[in-house]
Amino acid sequence: MRRPLVRCSVLVVIAAAALSAADPSFTGRWKVNPTKSDFGESTISFSQTPSGEWQASSADYPYTFRLDGKDSPTPFGLTAAWKSLSANEWQTVWKLNTGMQVSTDAITLSPDGKTLTIHTQGIKATGGTVDDTTVYQRVAGTSGLVGKWKTKNVKSASPAIMELVLSGKDGISFRLPDIDITCDAKFDGKDVTCTRAGAAHPYSLAVVEGDRRTIAATFNISGKMVSKSSYAVSTDRKTLTETGVSANGEKVITIYDRQ
Repeated sequence: MRRPLVRCSVLVVIAAAALSAADPSFTGRWKVNPTKSDFGESTISFSQTPSGEWQASSADYPYTFRLDGKDSPTPFGLTAAWKSLSANEWQTVWKLNTGMQVSTDAITLSPDGKTLTIHTQGIKATGGTVDDTTVYQRVAGTSGLVGKWKTKNVKSASPAIMELVLSGKDGISFRLPDIDITCDAKFDGKDVTCTRAGAAHPYSLAVVEGDRRTIAATFNISGKMVSKSSYAVSTDRKTLTETGVSANGEKVITIYDRQ
């Protein structure tokens, strides 16, 4: 669950940051540095309806599901199959719309009900493995999964990779090889659709150029804004810093290291 749901925020950061290549120093291969990044304001929320359906929401993007192990559509170009393992344990299997499984989340609630841990494992499009753990603190709700959870700690044995290639004088092509998403954009503020394995994807981006080292970008899903961000490359060209604000006002700072 966590990888597409919360990492939706991480995917927004990666995709929009790629468009920061107005300066040739932006080109190359970048890796997210979770230790230096600050995801502290990002949250996830869970609620349950009287009919028995559940709703999960991250970055103001909700989807509904049941704890029956059946695939449910999400806004992220994936399906999620949830099931309950015990009173304090759940599992979510994430698949592409083609049916191919990409990751599995093991979700555990602490005995005191104050901490939620999501361990994500899977296979990258490049063949590498995904092994991430996110710990959340409860900020709303009193028991069980229902409530609002704020990111406390993120650990990744496989930080996300981004590859940037300049396209002419006014655009850039970038690749998120871990999840096989590609976006081609110009610095004209016009929304462009991203592709996954060559097919249209719900993600899209619009970007405008700042000075030679900064850029402003807007990331959307199915036409709805997810985040607005600004990006800057360090003077030594070794670090890329993204400062973004999601549609629900949550601020995230993501640091990328040049590879």
